[in-house]
Amino acid sequence: KVYDPDGSFYETILIQNVETENVKTQNTQEMAIKVTCKTHHNLSSGQWVRLEELIMEKEGKKVEVMLEDPVQVIKVTRSNVFYIKDISKLGTYKYGGIATRVKHKSVKTYESLSQQLSAPKFDQNTLDMSKFDMQSNLHTCLRAIFDYFEGKKELPRICSKEDAEVVVEIAKKLSSEQKTLTFDEKLITKMAMFSTTETYAIAVMCGGIVAQEAMKQFGKFTPINQWIHFDAFELVDGSNATGNGRY
Repeated sequence: KVYDPDGSFYETILIQNVETENVKTQNTQEMAIKVTCKTHHNLSSGQWVRLEELIMEKEGKKVEVMLEDPVQVIKVTRSNVFYIKDISKLGTYKYGGIATRVKHKSVKTYESLSQQLSAPKFDQNTLDMSKFDMQSNLHTCLRAIFDYFEGKKELPRICSKEDAEVVVEIAKKLSSEQKTLTFDEKLITKMAMFSTTETYAIAVMCGGIVAQEAMKQFGKFTPINQWIHFDAFELVDGSNATGNGRY
């Protein structure tokens, strides 16, 4: 359960206009309320907002309306426009109003390691767009090295082309059997040759991530969604590797 997804305080958004509109959400047509803001709202579908100080007209009288319960954002079309459920029964919008995002409890569900090894899901919030297809390739590498370790009871030897070739063959078999896994022979060879390598900076970073994820069990901040694969192969090119370096 996540009670506070990001640990931040949310700013109040000034509302410019509220109108009823027929919109399509999740393959269904429904009446919804289009809220236009005076500035960027930084909201996304599924988040919750509290609406206050709306001046509505009902039965010829103007009244100030504050929704008792937060409402869910069902659609976002522009940086200053979002949609919520139909609240037209409260009256006709005239002017004013503020919207404030509120923290809403959510429940995260996860698949087992055995399921995810075969059909991985990657955390979209941490994708490196300069290496868009790298996550799937790295996952195939990881699976192949896991299988190698299970058979040999050790990781591939540092800079061993012989061991790397074995890992490549394992990866080929995995990618042919499971279409969700992609295959990059050069990347797999490099990962196998340097699978036992350790650097202080990467070790510290990984330790920090693990510590943060452990703290998230109390409901503050959003946990990683299944997988993050991190690589720093820019540190090596593999052409002059000897296995005698400081790492």
